[in-house]
Amino acid sequence: MPAEKQGYGFRLATAEKALLNTLYKIRGISPTKQGVIDLIYADLRLNQECLQELDWETMADLAPLCISTTIHNFIKWREEL
Repeated sequence: MPAEKQGYGFRLATAEKALLNTLYKIRGISPTKQGVIDLIYADLRLNQECLQELDWETMADLAPLCISTTIHNFIKWREEL
C-alpha cells in the first residue's frame, strides 16, 4: 500500500535545495574553480541550461545555512559556470 494511503506524506525539495543538499554531501572536491566546474558538469552531469533555470537568489539565501566550502565556491563562481 502506498505511503500516502497509509496517512504518511512526504515533501519534495526544490531543484535548488536538492542541488545544495547534493553539494553538501560530496566531500573531497578540489576547492578551486576548476574543481567545482568538473563536479557540476562531469560528475553531476548538469548542463548550462539546467543551471540557468535555477533560482540563484534562493540558492544564495540558503547557502550560508550550509557550512560547506563546495557550496560557498559554487555560489561564488556561479557567473563563470
